[in-house]
Formats: sequence, C-alpha cells, structure tokens
Amino acid sequence: MLIAVGTPRILTERKLQSNITNSNAINPTLITFAHHIKTALFATLSANTLFLWSCKPQILLAKVSRAEQSIKQEGLNTTILWNQYGDQIVVLTNRGFVHFYQVIEQDAPMLDFVFSSPHHYAKGPGEAKGTPQFYLRFNISLEFDSIINCGVSLKSELLLFVNEPPSLLSIGWDGEVNVKLTSFLKLLDFYIDPTDGISQIVESNESGKVALVTSKGWVYLCHRKIQMLNPFDNDPKITWTGCCIHRATDDQTIASTVAFNSCFSLMAVGTNTGITFIYEVSLKDLTAKLSHQLFISQQSSKRIPLKLSPVTSLSWSADGYTLAVSWIYGGFAVWSVYGSLLTSTICEDTFMDAPDGILTDTEEAFFTGVQSLFWAPGTHDLFLLPASTYQNEIVLDIYVIGFAKSSISSSQCNQSSKNISLIGSDKILIYDGMQADDSVVGMDPLNWSAIHIPNMYLTVNWPIRHICTSTNGQFIAVAGKHGFAHYNCANGKWKLFGNEHQENGFRVTGMHWYKSYIILSCENLYNDSYEIRVYSRESKLDDSMILFSKTLLTEILSINVSDDFLLILVKAGTIQSHEIICMEDDKIQLILRQEFSLESFPEFNQKCIQGVCRYPLMNVAYENRPIIILENGRLNLIWEDNGKWKASILATRVEHFWISSQDNKENSLTSAIWAFDGNGVQILVEPLAMANTSSTSTHKPIFNMILDFYPFMVMLDQGVLVGIKQQLTMNKALSISQFNTDLKTHLFVHLIISDFLHHKNVQGALAFGKYYQHLNYFNHALEMMLHNALEEDSSIEADNALVSVVEFINQFPKSLEIIVNCARKSEMALWPRFFSLVGDPKILYQKSLDCGLLGVATSYLIIIQTLEPLSVSSQLAIQLLDKSLQSNDFETGSELYRFLRSIFDAETPTGKTQPQSPRESLTAQERSNMLFFETLIQNKARSLVLVGRFREFLKFSSMFSIAISHWLKQERRSTKLLIVNWLETLTKLHDQFSWPYPTELPIVNNPRIDTSYPSIDARRRHSQMSVTPSKSSKKEVSRREAELRLFLAACNEGEFPEMGLLLATMLLDVDCCISVLNLYPDLFQLWEAALLSSKHKVYHDYVNLIKNSSANKQANP
Repeated sequence: MLIAVGTPRILTERKLQSNITNSNAINPTLITFAHHIKTALFATLSANTLFLWSCKPQILLAKVSRAEQSIKQEGLNTTILWNQYGDQIVVLTNRGFVHFYQVIEQDAPMLDFVFSSPHHYAKGPGEAKGTPQFYLRFNISLEFDSIINCGVSLKSELLLFVNEPPSLLSIGWDGEVNVKLTSFLKLLDFYIDPTDGISQIVESNESGKVALVTSKGWVYLCHRKIQMLNPFDNDPKITWTGCCIHRATDDQTIASTVAFNSCFSLMAVGTNTGITFIYEVSLKDLTAKLSHQLFISQQSSKRIPLKLSPVTSLSWSADGYTLAVSWIYGGFAVWSVYGSLLTSTICEDTFMDAPDGILTDTEEAFFTGVQSLFWAPGTHDLFLLPASTYQNEIVLDIYVIGFAKSSISSSQCNQSSKNISLIGSDKILIYDGMQADDSVVGMDPLNWSAIHIPNMYLTVNWPIRHICTSTNGQFIAVAGKHGFAHYNCANGKWKLFGNEHQENGFRVTGMHWYKSYIILSCENLYNDSYEIRVYSRESKLDDSMILFSKTLLTEILSINVSDDFLLILVKAGTIQSHEIICMEDDKIQLILRQEFSLESFPEFNQKCIQGVCRYPLMNVAYENRPIIILENGRLNLIWEDNGKWKASILATRVEHFWISSQDNKENSLTSAIWAFDGNGVQILVEPLAMANTSSTSTHKPIFNMILDFYPFMVMLDQGVLVGIKQQLTMNKALSISQFNTDLKTHLFVHLIISDFLHHKNVQGALAFGKYYQHLNYFNHALEMMLHNALEEDSSIEADNALVSVVEFINQFPKSLEIIVNCARKSEMALWPRFFSLVGDPKILYQKSLDCGLLGVATSYLIIIQTLEPLSVSSQLAIQLLDKSLQSNDFETGSELYRFLRSIFDAETPTGKTQPQSPRESLTAQERSNMLFFETLIQNKARSLVLVGRFREFLKFSSMFSIAISHWLKQERRSTKLLIVNWLETLTKLHDQFSWPYPTELPIVNNPRIDTSYPSIDARRRHSQMSVTPSKSSKKEVSRREAELRLFLAACNEGEFPEMGLLLATMLLDVDCCISVLNLYPDLFQLWEAALLSSKHKVYHDYVNLIKNSSANKQANP
C-alpha cells in the first residue's frame, strides 16, 4: 500500500523551449513514454525525438532527433517498445515504419565531481555506481505497407498488429520478419469479429500469455503456443487459444487499456467512462471473472460513479498491492488492489472548482489530464506524462510524485504493531503516538517522526524491500538489495555490517523480530543457497556473530513467528514448523517439529501467496493449530481432521489481516481475525468452527465494517481501528499541490455490541461492553449506537432493535445522560417515537434530579419545554433551580436563568432583549412561577453574604446578572446587612481571594487627602508598593485585585461602608480608608479594634498611618 507524500517534482529538457516559437517546427509535445524495469531506464517520445532518461538519478541521459526529411518520408513517431534486456528500443511511426535503436552503455560515468584536492562526498540512494553514460544509436528501419496500430515486446521478438490484412506480425529484434509466426485474425477461432482491429497488446509475466484490446473495446485473454514438430525442421506450428473476457455491451463498458497483476492473478481493464474493471484471471485455463470495479464516486452517493474521460494508462506496483489509473481529462488516482482509494487528483478542493473533475487554475499539468504513467523501480516514485489537451497544447514536463510504502505490504506479520511505519525513498516515517491510554481517539498528527536510513547503506542497497518493527515499536529492521540494518528508537542509533563483502553476500527475503533476536530468511549469493539466519540486536552485525544458520534446498516464500515457533513456507509447497529455543549462553536453536506438503491442495498458487501463519487456539499444542494462508487475496484455513488436512476459504479479496492477541481473554474478540478487503474490515471469530460447517464455501464474517480510510492496525484494548487517509491540498498562491497524510480512527465498540444485540446475544453484549466501560469515550460509543438505532427506518423490527439497545444502555450508570444526548442530536420529528420507547422525558428528568445529575436534568428540561406546555416546563425549571442552588451548582443555575428568561421574554443575562415569540400572554400561575424564581436567586445571594462566602457571592452575581451595588442598597434598607466580627470577616476575605497579608506599609506622597472617592489608578499605585505576591503569578494577582476593586466599588456605591473599609484595608488603599472613615466616623473604633487584634504587625502600623494621615489632613485643611 502506497501513500503519496510531498510535492511533485518536474523533469524537463529545457532546450525544447526554443522550438516552440518557430511556427514551422514540429510540435515538441511529448506524446508517450515507456520504462524498462530491470535497467531503471525510461524513454520519452515526441513526434521527431527519442529521449533516454534514468529513473535513479532522475536525469536525461541521451536523445536522438530525426531529420525533417525522415519525418516527411517515414511519418511521425507514435509508440515506444523496449526489448527484454533493455539494450534496444523500437519506435513505431504513423506511416507503417519501424525504427530500431540500440542503447549503449559506456564505462565512464556521465557525471562526476572534480575537486582541487581529495574530497569526500555522499551519493544519493541507489547511486553508488554514479550516473552511467548512455547513448542511442540508430540501427535499421523497416517499412510495411499497412499502418501499425500497436505492438508488444516479447522475449525474442516483436508482435505487431497491422491493419491490412488484420494480422499479428512477428519481427525478430534483428529486424527479420518471422512470416511463419505471423497469424491472421480471421484464423483465430476465439476471435469473434475479425474486422475489429487491435488497439493494444499487453503481455503477462507468463510467456506467451497476452491480452488484446480491440478497437470496439473488447478484451481477449489468449495464449500463443509455438511447437517444433521436427527438431531438424525450422517449421514451427502456432496454436492460438483464448476467450473474450470483457465485452463492451454499451458505451459505459468500452475498454481502452489493460494491465496484468501477476502477484494476485488479476487484470485491470480501463474504460472510456473512467471506470476500471478488475478481473480475477486464470492464465492456466484462460478464464476470468469480474472481481470489483474502481471508480471515483459522486459526492451525493458513494455507489454512483462519477462520469470521467477515458482511462489512458494503468500501472500496477511491483508488489501488486497498488494500481495507478490515469484519465485523458482529470488527472490520476491510486487504488489498493481490492478497491480502497488511496490518492486522487479529483477531491473536494478540485471538485469544487471543476464539477467535471478537471482543474483549470493550476500550473501543474497533470491535474488537467494524464497521457501515461508508470511506477519506477522501488515503487517510491510515480512518473506522470501530462496529456496534451485544450488547456495545455504543448507538454514538455514529466511529473514525479513521491510515495511512501506501508510496512504491511512488505511483511505480512499478521500481528498488530503498536505504531504505524511507512518506508520512504530514503527514510522511515514512524507514528509513535500510539499510547495505550483512553485518549487514543484524539491522536496528535504531529507525532510523526522521520528516521533517516544511513546513506552508507542506502547508496549501495536502495531500494528498501523489507521493514519489520518489533512488537513494542522500539526496534526497526530494514533490508534492501543486500544485507540488512536495524535501528534502536531509544538511543537513535543504527547498526550496520562493518564488512561490505559479508553484507553483499546475501539478500533478505523475509524477516521478523523475536524478543531481542532478528530471524530472517535470505538467499546466499555466494553459493546460491537459501538460509534461515538468526542475529542478536545486542551484537554487532558480522558473520561471526550469527547465532543460528540453517540451509534449505529450495527458495523460501514466507516466514512468520508466533509464540515460540517459526513457520516457513518454501517454494516446493512445504510448510515447516520450527521451535525456537533460547539457550543459556545467549545462543538460539531452531528445531524442526512439523513438516507437511501442500500438494494435496492444487488450488493454491504458490507464486501468489502473500502470507502464512498459525491460528492461535487456546490450550492446543502448536503443531495441532490450524494454518492460515493468504493466497491471491483468499484467506484460507487449513486444519487437520482425523489425520487428514482440509482447507476452507474464510474470506476473499483480502489485502492483509491481523489476529488479535490472546492476552485479553475476557474480550470476546480475542484471537479474532481482522481481514481488510479493500472496502472495510471483516471480523472472523472462531474460524475453525466456521470452517467445519463446510469446506467448500466462503464463510460470512461475524461483522463487516465499512471504512473510508486505509487501516493499519487494530487497537483492541481501545476499541478502535487506526489508519491513514490521503489529503491533497492546493496552494493557489504558489500553484503547487501538496500530498499529506491524515491519521484516522474508527470506533468499533458500538458496532460489535449492536451485532450481539441483533443476534439476541444480550449476555455477550454486556460482557463485551463492560470490557470497554473504563474508556473515556465509552458513553459516546453507546450514544452512537442508540442514534444509529433511532435513525433506522420506522418499522416493528426497528422498534424492537431500538428497545433492545435501550434496555442494554440502561444497564450502565450513564444511561440517562446517553439517552438525552442522543435525543438532542436527533431530529425533533423522531422525539415522539423515541420517547415512547425510552420513557416519558418528565420521568427521566425526575430520575436525573433524584440522582443529582443536574446537567442531565437541564438537558431533559430543554426537551420538555419543546414537548410540554409552558406551565409544566417552568414549574420543573424552578424545581431544578432550587436543587442547583442548594448544591451550589451555579453553572447549571445560570443556564436555567437564561432558559427561563427566554421563556418569559425578559431581559437576558447580557442585558439584551430577546425577540418576542408568538404565544399567548402569561397566566397568573406562570407569573407566580417567575416571581418565585427571582425569590430563589435573591435568597441564595443573601445567604452567601450572611455566611461570609464573599467571593462566591461575586461569582454568583456575575452568573445571574445581579447588579451588586443596587442589590446591596436594597438589602441594607430591608435586612440591615452588618458585619458582626470584623477580624473574622477580614480573615475570610484574605483566604477566599488568596490575598497575601501586607509586609510593609505603603508610601504616602501627598498628605492632602480628598474626601471624594479616589481613582482606581491611584489606589493601585498604593497597593503595588505595599503588597508583595507570594508564589502566585502576576497575572493571577492582577485578576484577584480586579475582583477586590470591583467589590470595593460596589460596596461604596451600595452603601455598605463596613465591607468597603475592610476591602480598602486589604488593598492598603489609604485614600479610600480615610474617605470612608470621614464619611462614617462611627466605624473607626470597630475597625481599629479588629486591626489591632490581628497577628499581623503591619496592620497595627497601618492604623497609625491612617491616624497620622487624618491628622495631617486636619492640620492642612
């Protein structure tokens, strides 16, 4: 699986720009390109020029241009064909000419650094040999009387289709026409319409097997067999067999191009409407059946394809897990093998600007359309050749998009790791934010870290073919062309082979971590043998440090480690089980315990086996456990029954799978198989019991989850699937695109519970739910389950499902909260049906109130206000307000305050008037309720002041919009608010506001004291000189001082001088204290007695300061 990363790169030959201005010059637009996998070369073609490029490094190596006379006589270039060895190129023209070019490599490098003195420099990945120098040499030209539509390069010949007469013509690479190997379409028995020409010929990896795409859009799968009847006679017999696997029944299914996937036995067929059909093919029997379709869905429905332009090119990745598709208009897309959309140029950003999927306001030409594409060796780069469309008449650039490869496709370990790893061209991307906590749903996208692979290893051994991460995610091993290296995430250090000769002596074909050991299968390149090797991560990498080595006779296809056993599948179709025994002297032994052959299962294609492992059965010996084989996307279970091995298909179209750990035996999904099929994850529980029911049919999973992202791991203890979804962002200012990765999660707890309830397994649902009850988001999961049940179509069956869900939720303590949250997030039209099943909202409200769940009761009250008359909701609101005030839940009380104010069309807490709602005038009962509501608030405010909870009084007044000064005036006149114990009140103020006691007296600069109320700025200057904050921050001190100043001003305005005097004293506000004492001289003795009784000496001195300041005022009137 591949994920696009970064921004596209551009390759171009800039000298072409000069030809554009000449109107008589031939159009220099690049019309096609073709690559050669083994040599990492590719060629591009314009109407008159052939270019030779290198994929690594990405530079132009050579070019050859045809003369103007050659163009007039022999026509324009149309097609490129490589031979099998990469040393010859054939170019077809539009007038029936075939040009042969020889690709010649020279010994001297093309590019080299020259320094004045010896200088060390590092080369790029895979560039150890430097840049080889190539040149193109024209050999011969062949002319045919008929137009050549297309051709294909075979091992020893070219197979071309000519129009007159319609035939498949064979030409040797020496230019000799093989007349005896030429076949006429009318002589092919399987070819339905001989007048229907061929537009494309594609060869499969198996010799002689080709696909033919006709002009009418039909596709034939055929085999050409050449037999020499007499070894002494050069007269071969040609036999063609085949069948039509894709018929164009309408304009929607006209085929335009095809591509083989030998790793999964698939063939992709692109059509004129942008849809790609994927067929399962049997090259042995030449049969095919439709597997699935790939298309960009419409925004309104994922099942309806968006009509696009014809598919121009298809390219499978080397491992067969990824398919790239391009369109003549609209760009390209990348899918996983069984249909998960990974990357696309048609997304929300581009679709909004261009409803037809064609983006026109970008300088990156591949958004407009792509003529051809291919994967470079290593599958880290996708090369795109933009199409010459009405938006881009001249195409000179080749775009290269970088991709990172998932470790899942390089190593089917079948165990869910604790992190996500992607292999880039020169680095490993690790998401190390997977911690086993309850906040996994809110994973931070910034937890991606890049681990650069040592250039010393990468220069010679690029590309990286295998990556393996330890179960704890702390150790990573990688392997390229030769040898391997491993990395310690704790100390950030790599370990490499010190001996280059030893590193180049073997090629890794698979590897796994086992405790502190690395077990790998490899090919010994020095003696052409196959081995199992074991290294220790603590020791240096050297042949002398190999802990165990075993030579096998045949190639090793797959290995897997589970428990203390190593499972090996070799090419001969034999499965071996080795027990891993750790010795006391840090040595290790592999002892063969079991071996059996797959010869009794001829349906298995050994070339298409993606993974093999043992299924963990509790209390069953390892040798007796079933074997799981992933082959051609089919998940097979092999088990022994009465001494005979049997096989059964558990699931199809599986890209990869995990098996849950056996550590959590209380979870019903322990040892479950999680199989990803391109659209979602199938969960298979007790596969052996499923297989025993029938050994020939495909079994239904216990559950199937549809996903909109590609899953990478199962976090069973957290109840989520974690994966990646591609994000394409457009920077219109710079006219570039950026491919990013977006981490996604999918909660599956509620889905599994719903499935249990659907099958009437209530006990299983309860056991499963209680396992996840400790999660922070468990209530959210139950809420989602209830909402899904509510949103189903109204029917008796749906009602029964909803009832069972409600009964299940009532088993948990947060059921009342879950029900009301679900109701508030649902449409009001569903409320009557919903509450008829879950219960009367008034009863649920009363239960919440009795349980002290005031916030939940408030939510129910909002629903009741909608469903019931105003008199009912207002009465319940007063009841809830009384309860919230008694429990000092001011936040809930303030919400009720705003709620009731809105009901009675009164003033809101912010002082703004709500618009009048069309309803009848208030009844006497409603007015009485409103009066009682105001009385409750007034009584609570009074009680807070009387008991000395002054800071809570300020908070309460703010939340309920009480004008403190006005309220104090009324209270002073009605209840005569007084301070009985001045010292106690002063102490409470210090404690409640966390205000420090003074350490020094303020500096009084102006002896003249004004009896008017001083400004806040003046008082702040005095207080800042005298009060030193303790450990609190200055910001916190400033906030508390603002509260005290607010309270002081309200007390002075509200005619509460006793409290004002104490607040001014706390703030050491000399001006304010003298002003209050001058206005209320009777308070002086009470104030003085309180301060002199304080244990803080500064307050004693402060009394004298006030006396002296008053005396100075009298002396200087």
